[in-house]
Amino acid sequence: MRGRMDGGKPRIPFQVRTIRGSTFNTIGPAVPEFEIEVGKRLLRANHYHDLGGILEVFVLDVYCLRTIPCNALVLDLGAGIGDFSLAASNRLRGGGLILALEPNPTDFQLLRTNLQLNHVRNVIPEECALGREPGLVSLSFKGTSFVARSVPLDDILKSAGSFYSRRSLSHPIFVKMD
Repeated sequence: MRGRMDGGKPRIPFQVRTIRGSTFNTIGPAVPEFEIEVGKRLLRANHYHDLGGILEVFVLDVYCLRTIPCNALVLDLGAGIGDFSLAASNRLRGGGLILALEPNPTDFQLLRTNLQLNHVRNVIPEECALGREPGLVSLSFKGTSFVARSVPLDDILKSAGSFYSRRSLSHPIFVKMD
């Protein structure tokens, strides 16, 4: 399947390359695992919700990626399969860094896979949720329930502190949360 969407934005070609097997989603119909090529990026996904996120980021540009300074520290809170992190990583060519937090174990594995497939080096993935205090939280998303590690924002920023000094970054200037 091939397509182009405008929506008043620059046209970005996208193509679903591979469909294999199928997964069962309790909140929607069975959806096959798929790979989608968007511009020069390749993403693997396994849920219809992921396709919506890919289109929002790469085609509709709902996060206005052009506004991110090239040396920014970006916090991707709820990174999912990595669609936003992949798109923003292209923008950060001046030493910027993305901290991508995703608590869902299945999505986190796809996030890591997508970063590896695209040879992305300026994204640090963490399997955790942002919370008020450290601990464990019960979450439910995409029809599955799971327990995730909760990490306070201060701890995340402290761990990013070494990256600040090494890369001459200032405070976080772009936060994407969903």
